[in-house]
Amino acid sequence: MENFVRNEDGSVNIDETVEAYRKALISWVDENEIQSAKLEEAVNKVFESSNHEKISLSTLVGIATHQLGNINADNFKKKSKQVKQFILDNTTEETDGGLYCASKGVGGGYYRNTGEVAPTEPAPPIEPFTEPQTALADLPALVTEDE
Repeated sequence: MENFVRNEDGSVNIDETVEAYRKALISWVDENEIQSAKLEEAVNKVFESSNHEKISLSTLVGIATHQLGNINADNFKKKSKQVKQFILDNTTEETDGGLYCASKGVGGGYYRNTGEVAPTEPAPPIEPFTEPQTALADLPALVTEDE
């Protein structure tokens, strides 16, 4: 550390040096770190706009990152990592009190924790194969005999 604030006699002024570093650190944090409240607000906006459906992690991270605003190609990767880590750090089981929950498998995804166990919806039934409604003889010919 060579950026000390010095007194007139050349000695280090500790109080002014600490204050200068404090201001520089606050400025660095504002530029490089996103506050938890801003992250939570961005993620919650995504859930509100999705009609409270379950959302895949990659979709949630991408949209929430853009909700933060001032995102460009230079800072997207860094900001999206912060968003993803925030989501993962705040994801728990339904009864554990985290902000978010996740379910795996068909119909899975992330959702806001309401403290209640989320109902699981069964997969839609597979429709049985049915024969085509139109017989081949009823279809117009693609090649005529004149050709």
